[in-house]
Amino acid sequence: MNQQQQWTADYRNGFHAPQTVKLPDGGKIILNSNTAIDVKYTAKKRDIVLRKGEIWIETQHDVKNRPFTVYTQQGQAQALGTKYLVKIDQKDSQIAVLKGAVKVQPKTNNQYVIITKGQKISINQYNLHSVEYFDHGEIGWTKGLIMVNEIPLSEFVQKLRPYQSALIYLDPEVSNVKISGTFPIANMAQLYEMLENTYAIDVDHYAMNHIIRIRQKK
Repeated sequence: MNQQQQWTADYRNGFHAPQTVKLPDGGKIILNSNTAIDVKYTAKKRDIVLRKGEIWIETQHDVKNRPFTVYTQQGQAQALGTKYLVKIDQKDSQIAVLKGAVKVQPKTNNQYVIITKGQKISINQYNLHSVEYFDHGEIGWTKGLIMVNEIPLSEFVQKLRPYQSALIYLDPEVSNVKISGTFPIANMAQLYEMLENTYAIDVDHYAMNHIIRIRQKK
């Protein structure tokens, strides 16, 4: 989706901490960074169009018993009384369920699968992939946190990029440093301070924080 399409969405979130949207029926959607959605409620249905990014949905009982469905370019995910995540990732959509169940169906295929608590699945326009179990750390961002366990610093930096517009340069000498812990998305200064205090690295800021370099501690 191009930038113009994103700006015409009903709700959008740029390089920011997650934002919450209250729905007309009392439910809510949390938008991750770099995310855009449309909300389309009618007398017969409740539709959410995920144009870009990642959302967390907490549905509420609807007195009109209207179905609640999230649509992406790859397919749809209909809630069956639930809390769940929908994410557009390159050419696939990913759906994960924390509570209840979700009916998942590709865009051009009548086949569907119902996934339940603790399960996730990826789909493209034509196919359903295998159902897997998901790590609850994947939804840490809904509480404003990045939760990781023994991942390389290079991978950790990739997780940071959606939450800031700064250019991040990582020296090769520290790219494989293993990072574990829970870090705040909304306070990058604190996050970088935590990294410096815990690991043998320095985080240098340049050009009014528009450029960041992470290197081995001197």
